[in-house]
Amino acid sequence: MRIGLSIDHIGRDGRRRRDQGATFDEDGDGHADYHEARLTWRIVESAWQTAHDRGHEVFIFADGDYADRHDRANALDLDCYIACHINAGGGSYAAFFHDPQTAPGGGDVLARQLARTWGVTASPILGRSLEAKAISAKGHTWRNPRYTIRGLKNGVVGVCAEWFFLDNRDHRNAFANTAALMKAGAALIDGIEAWHAGRGRNVA
Repeated sequence: MRIGLSIDHIGRDGRRRRDQGATFDEDGDGHADYHEARLTWRIVESAWQTAHDRGHEVFIFADGDYADRHDRANALDLDCYIACHINAGGGSYAAFFHDPQTAPGGGDVLARQLARTWGVTASPILGRSLEAKAISAKGHTWRNPRYTIRGLKNGVVGVCAEWFFLDNRDHRNAFANTAALMKAGAALIDGIEAWHAGRGRNVA
């Protein structure tokens, strides 16, 4: 396969040029101890290693506005494009968003497969079941995740992956470390492979 992995937030232009996504100040000293993009970077690193070792072509996106990245993804004739994020806002789940305009069997099925694979991988790390959701990024509520994957064309299937909540203490303690992030990257490729193997069949 030809897989695109985007470390979102970093490498953007204009007023967002210093963006690193969500942050969390754990010790209260006024300086962030955790940065979203520094964590998703490790997920992408692991996913690249896993996919490369399995013979897939992988393209990393870490610069340019999202529309520019999507244009490049379209030109590369990718099978899928994953925009990697970590959430904030007090939630306790993982979310995999697909474009509401996706063709049936595309982003909807890929999002469900990634949610399933990450849920199985993450629950033992968390010490309890992690709810991992596949969500259609429609309407005003989900405009931000939709923005990270809209504009993908030519059969490129996009998913915005929100792996966990940075401001959830249990999530942070379980997942905001190298070992867990590397497992997330491997789980991502497992899910993509399972989706690709099932294309053309109904995967519930």
